[in-house]
Amino acid sequence: MTDTSENISDSAFVLKQLTKAFAHHKRLFFQTFIVVLALGITYAYIKRPAYEATARLYVKLDQRGVTLSPSETHIQVASKLAEEAVATEAEMLGGMGLITETIEVLGPDVFKGKKPDNPIVAFLLDLATNAQEGIMSGISALGLLPKVSPKDKAIAIIKKDLTVFPVRRTQVIELAFKHKNAEATKKVLDTLIDVHAKKLTMMNDSAEDYEFYQHQTDKLSAELDTAVATLLNFKQKHHIVDIQAEITMLVQRIDNLTATLDGTSLPVAVPKITESVNNKGEGMTDTISPSNVEIPQSSNEILQLASRLNDLKIEYARRNTLYEKTHPLAKELEVQISGITSILQKQVNHLVSTINNYKGRLNLLTNIEPELNRLARTATASEEQYRAYALAAQERRLAKEQQSRIIVQVLDPPKLPETPVSMSRIVLITIALLAALVLSVAAIILMEWLEVRGIIRQRKRMAASEPFCSEADLAEHNANIKRVSANTVFLIFGQLVSKAVNFGYFLFLARVFTLSEFGSINYVLSVLLLAHTLAECGLTRLVIRDIGQDESRLPKYLATLIPLKMGLTFSAYLILCTIFWLRHSENLMPLLLIGGASLVPLGLGTLFNVFLQARQMMQYSSIGEILLSVSQVAFGVFGILYYSKPETVFLSYFCATVAYMLFLGLAVHRSTCRLSFALDFSFILKLLRSALPYAGIGILIALSLRVEILVLGWYCSSAEVGIYSVAAKFPEAAMFFPLMLASSVAPVLAKIHGEDSRKLQMTYLWGLQRLVQFLLPFSIAVILCAELIIDLLFTADYSDAAPILKILFLAFPFFSLQMLNSSILLTSTNAKQTLILYTCITLLQFISALACIQLWGVMGAALSFMASQTLGFLISYHYIKRWFLDEGGALYSIRLPVLAALAMSLGTYFVREISIFITVPVAVSVYFAILYGAIKASSSPEITAT
Repeated sequence: MTDTSENISDSAFVLKQLTKAFAHHKRLFFQTFIVVLALGITYAYIKRPAYEATARLYVKLDQRGVTLSPSETHIQVASKLAEEAVATEAEMLGGMGLITETIEVLGPDVFKGKKPDNPIVAFLLDLATNAQEGIMSGISALGLLPKVSPKDKAIAIIKKDLTVFPVRRTQVIELAFKHKNAEATKKVLDTLIDVHAKKLTMMNDSAEDYEFYQHQTDKLSAELDTAVATLLNFKQKHHIVDIQAEITMLVQRIDNLTATLDGTSLPVAVPKITESVNNKGEGMTDTISPSNVEIPQSSNEILQLASRLNDLKIEYARRNTLYEKTHPLAKELEVQISGITSILQKQVNHLVSTINNYKGRLNLLTNIEPELNRLARTATASEEQYRAYALAAQERRLAKEQQSRIIVQVLDPPKLPETPVSMSRIVLITIALLAALVLSVAAIILMEWLEVRGIIRQRKRMAASEPFCSEADLAEHNANIKRVSANTVFLIFGQLVSKAVNFGYFLFLARVFTLSEFGSINYVLSVLLLAHTLAECGLTRLVIRDIGQDESRLPKYLATLIPLKMGLTFSAYLILCTIFWLRHSENLMPLLLIGGASLVPLGLGTLFNVFLQARQMMQYSSIGEILLSVSQVAFGVFGILYYSKPETVFLSYFCATVAYMLFLGLAVHRSTCRLSFALDFSFILKLLRSALPYAGIGILIALSLRVEILVLGWYCSSAEVGIYSVAAKFPEAAMFFPLMLASSVAPVLAKIHGEDSRKLQMTYLWGLQRLVQFLLPFSIAVILCAELIIDLLFTADYSDAAPILKILFLAFPFFSLQMLNSSILLTSTNAKQTLILYTCITLLQFISALACIQLWGVMGAALSFMASQTLGFLISYHYIKRWFLDEGGALYSIRLPVLAALAMSLGTYFVREISIFITVPVAVSVYFAILYGAIKASSSPEITAT
């Protein structure tokens, strides 16, 4: 019972608080409700529903039921051909040929709907269509986009929305076409089916296959006959029957005969057996085989003759001792010895000759064996190909004799769709009504919560009898804001011109150089800018802080910082050159050496610019930026046209920095104090010690802007660096507004840091409001136009930069707000704490870049940038709130722009299907309209300064 009463009391309390919030913010509730509901109703009527027409086709392979084949293999051929027919028809229906013929029959205007009956709506629709066509025609005329004919657009629509689905394990094909014009869906399917039917009657796939395979069979038959005839002629020429058996027999015969000669001591002269005699087989007129090759004399007969000859010689020697040489018995033995010797010599000579002939034949067979094998392989391969194509031709001949033909029957003809496939208007309006109610309640609850926090904060001040801002403080604050606004205008003008010129030069470089060269140029420029940041060594923030507080220090600071700046620039350049030389190939070293010459004039020009900004003389800074950009482009374009090499880019940059240094040096000399040069080492050491924390912070901030490009250049290719550089160039170009606002606010913040925290808080909140009000619509507009921007300004090689650009501009508001946070932190006295803070942020960003780039490449670089900038803003805002702001002050001051941006995003979603030239203006108009209404509806007290 107690729990029930507590639940009832809690519900009553919540209802009471909602009623109270509604009573306080009735105007905001109804405005939000009406705007969201109006956007939903507009979307429901603007959005044309999509209709889908469908049809079903039955594909049949008509053929005889009795097969002419003696084998069951050909029965399977018919079923295979039926499956092939279904797949073939599906591919034909979705092919470009039929789609093109369909558009030729219907015409390219088939998708144009009827004009609205209301003449006003029809007039506005024609006006928007003509404006869009005019803009696209102008873009095409400038060569920024290829001109696409209406016919090609219609073909692309059918190709995109036509679905051809062959139903599995059936002979049915389902066709579906979706479009916003219901009549066009039926017309397209009807015409597509008719064109396909006409084309099908003109085709005879089976006969065409049979003729092709039969032609290939005849061709391969002739090749096979040629290969076999060549092989037989080769064998007949060299008297070959079985080359392996013949080689084996020759080796055995040679071994046996050689063993006979080597194993017997013959009493006659044995001729030399040579390896080169008869090596071409000369004299061997017949094929050697076991049946027609005989040994001229057996080894036993030769041994018997040798033994008989030895016996006669012994007997002759004995008789010589008994008789005279002229004795008849001695002469008789001489005659016998001479005859046997002659016979034995002839037998040995004939045996040696036979061995030499055998070796010559063996050499011949060994030499011609590779050629014989090649001819045999050719004949075998030709025979296999002939058999394969002969079998295929036989199967196709059977299919032709069976008179098979493909018949396509329409089972379900296309019908005019009456019901859209998307949600109806009543459903969309109902969803819009619910969304309007929920968002209106959420808006008043959020506004009530923020105002309650503001009221509590004001009550605390009233209880302490300390008014937040007196009239004198407000007047001084307004004067500061006027100076900041004027300086911001000067800087923005200079940055606008400078960024526009630099961006055009960037596009020129991207089109002139290859993707690899362009990536190398951007990588070396990143290294040079890092060297310039290292040489800055925190002196910029130190000068702005000290000169902003006391301008009498200017001559001494200027005379001391000129030699110090030159020395720091040389040191940073040498360090980076050494690291670059150890890591990279030598082909990029000339670019770094040439570009490094520009660091000294750039560093001195930047130093002069800082002194001018410290005295809030922003007009000279603006002119100097314009001069630097224009001179760089002028020198660069003429130089590249004359000598199109990457080295020319850095030579032109050196000339531009010299002009920049001379102009700003002259401005400082005339408007502030005379330029001088002094080496006061004790004062230099004092400055370095004071600037050391700011140097670390500046290096970390600059490194955070280039971490992703540096890691990409270290781990990935130059092409990926070029793609990321293209996308990163847009937030870099858009950075001028928050950068200029931060630069203009910095001297004021440095002056009032030690005076009054309330003035500091007022100035910071003013800058925070201005940034949020202008950055949110700009970021959303760029996200909407990302693909169009990349397509207009770059070639097709850079199409992958569009999603990268979207991710970078999701992070752009946080990146810009972090720059404002840096201004208030760097002009404070908490230098050491700020250094630790930015060290942690940069370390987290570097770790995130390493992990994301190794996992996802160039997309990971964009995700790392978004995560790191968002985290950096939250961390820096936490410390600003802790050190300088009252509780909830910043969140309360930006409540209206954030709510208006949410409504702008919702409106953008509702009109996203309309042309981009209508979507962006509508979204921005909704944003500023809601912002104006919310400011008028807000009843909470808020300090404003204009």
